[in-house]
Amino acid sequence: MTREGSPRVPQEIFDYGVPILGICYGQQVMMHQLGGQVESGHGTAEFGRAYVKPTVDSLPLLAGWFQDDEDREQVWMSHGDHVSKIAPGFEVYGTSPNAPYAITADVSRNFYAVQFHPEVHHTPNGAKLYENFVRLAGFSGDWTMGLYREQAIAAIREQVGDKQVICGLSGGVDSSVTAVLLHEAIGDQLTCVFVDHGLLRKGEAEEVVTMFRDNYNMQFIHADEQDLFLGELDGQSDPETKRKIIGKLFIDVFQKHANSIAGAEFLAQGTLYPDIIESVSFSGGPSVTIKSHHNVGGLPEKMGLNWLSRCASCSRMRCANWGASWVCLQALLAVTPSLVLVLRSAAPVRSPVKSSRFCAKPMRSTSTRSANMAFMTRSGRPLWPSCRCAPWA
Repeated sequence: MTREGSPRVPQEIFDYGVPILGICYGQQVMMHQLGGQVESGHGTAEFGRAYVKPTVDSLPLLAGWFQDDEDREQVWMSHGDHVSKIAPGFEVYGTSPNAPYAITADVSRNFYAVQFHPEVHHTPNGAKLYENFVRLAGFSGDWTMGLYREQAIAAIREQVGDKQVICGLSGGVDSSVTAVLLHEAIGDQLTCVFVDHGLLRKGEAEEVVTMFRDNYNMQFIHADEQDLFLGELDGQSDPETKRKIIGKLFIDVFQKHANSIAGAEFLAQGTLYPDIIESVSFSGGPSVTIKSHHNVGGLPEKMGLNWLSRCASCSRMRCANWGASWVCLQALLAVTPSLVLVLRSAAPVRSPVKSSRFCAKPMRSTSTRSANMAFMTRSGRPLWPSCRCAPWA
């Protein structure tokens, strides 16, 4: 936060008279812009588990916290800079051994700021803090993804009218949820183009075709181009080079097949909010290449189509929870390692997916993407998620 050119909040935000919650960097920005002080220093940098203790008896934001025998709450810290002086009007409501201003608030203005991350698994009671803040902001908390589904369908029908839509379908959760939503909204006005690049898990391409063409009876184009993709990637080891190759080939193949669809005016993609923010860099730095193989917004412009994505404001877990509302997609979620927890609250369903979809060879990698699994391409070639032969490596 102390670096020259680092992001700031528009100052007028603090004059709107609405509740504000600053998290980690957000706390530091609030303190800096409202008259406090932020410093850098290795002695106060933290990354990992910490325990916060309250300094006062109560704060509405912290209702339901500090219930254990030691009167403390586990949180997750991840910061280099630190608040060295709180802004006028703020008081300290919680401290940790290395963060004397772990929880601060100006109750009169409904301004709250925490140094830790409530949103992560390692802050077990973080969801309760968010719930408290939402209610402090005057919301009832009765909104559901089911309601969003109804709103999205209505918005799609209004936007599309009687026009044709092309959907880029990969078989992953994001594009699958998008395709099913669009099909429910506009039926035969949708055509899905599935680019089979040969980098999927073994048997997955056939399952995608079965699910969407046979079960849903969608208008469906299966573009089997695995020889093209694997041929171009052969011998390549640089991750960014592989991402660029995949992105270019995907556009070329998709455009070739999409041009055969008469009257198409919209292009739908399974683009989520993380894809958008990870495709740009605030400072123009290397983070802009994280998702350079994603065609966020670029493909519709290249093809002269209007972009249609009702998932673009969703997080990955929100999209997955949304997908779980369709029984047909619960099987897909059930074999996506990072999203299996989504189904804990969903109705039980017997997955038609065969166990051969995975090669259950343990991995040494600690990457969250690997999920202790190795994948197999259709050709039977092992595709290790964390090694240099993987397109996302």
